[in-house]
Amino acid sequence: SSESKTSPNQSKATNQSTSTNQSTPNGTSSASKLYVMGGYKGSYELATKIEIFDGTTWTEGADMGTNYRHAAGCVVLNKKIYVIGGRDSAMHVTNTVNVYDPATSTWSAKANLITNRQFPGCVVYNGNIFALGGYNGNYLVSVEKYDPNTDSWTEVGTLMETQVSNAVVLNNKIYCVSSFVNIFDPSTNVSTQSSASINAEMGDFFGIRPCTAVCEGNLHLLSRYSNSQNFFDRHLKYNPLTDAWTLETKMLEYKWNMKSVYYKDSLYVIGGEKLNPTKDRWVTLSTVDKYDPVAKTWSNVTPGMSAARVNHCVAVV
Repeated sequence: SSESKTSPNQSKATNQSTSTNQSTPNGTSSASKLYVMGGYKGSYELATKIEIFDGTTWTEGADMGTNYRHAAGCVVLNKKIYVIGGRDSAMHVTNTVNVYDPATSTWSAKANLITNRQFPGCVVYNGNIFALGGYNGNYLVSVEKYDPNTDSWTEVGTLMETQVSNAVVLNNKIYCVSSFVNIFDPSTNVSTQSSASINAEMGDFFGIRPCTAVCEGNLHLLSRYSNSQNFFDRHLKYNPLTDAWTLETKMLEYKWNMKSVYYKDSLYVIGGEKLNPTKDRWVTLSTVDKYDPVAKTWSNVTPGMSAARVNHCVAVV
């Protein structure tokens, strides 16, 4: 079986999560660029071209060719972009790992994951890559670690609850949001649970495929599909030092299934989808918004991407 894009209502026990992929806020260099790759444009039309943003202008990069993936994990290690798992152009859930070198615009293959998985949460910690959770017909709790020195994956632990597509590193631990916050300690390979809760104004629960990113030492939770559909624009901040959530400035519009990344001192929200006015169909987005954590304000980035995208990857190099 496969996950249905058109049926977002899931039980709290199997919440999905979407989105982010930078494990550390590394996008402050004036020379860094933001890369968007993979995903689809809507109606399962493949978005095969890489798009590159320098903070002002978008340019079109190479076609991904056989390296195309959607619903993949994505991290940056040694200035190269690792695209991990996901689905290929034939919609098969894979365990492949494809690596893109922006300096040469070339691809190479690395060792496969142990388990096929789409929507894994992926981070870099201490020079290794961690792939957590995901979905392959079953919701996964396993955690795999990749050692680039040996080009090999090892299963190292489990989450307390499945999560799909979100993971960040804070204070030497890996945080994944599902119906609660999973905290995976890579030094011991043990999972614990945050005791922090959200109130009614913040949402009815953490939701399906929440989009997360790190900004100024905090975890930001940006939209998620909830039982009431009223929290697509909600923006929450989690402080790991106090183990507490606060409500932040709402996003500019309701959206879901987007990607977020910290880039040049702002939090960027890229693509995704939203319900049409009659709320009977999902519309894929090319829009890009950014959040200023100092002013606590959102603004639209113009122009946006040339192609609308959902279930894509974002990375800063």
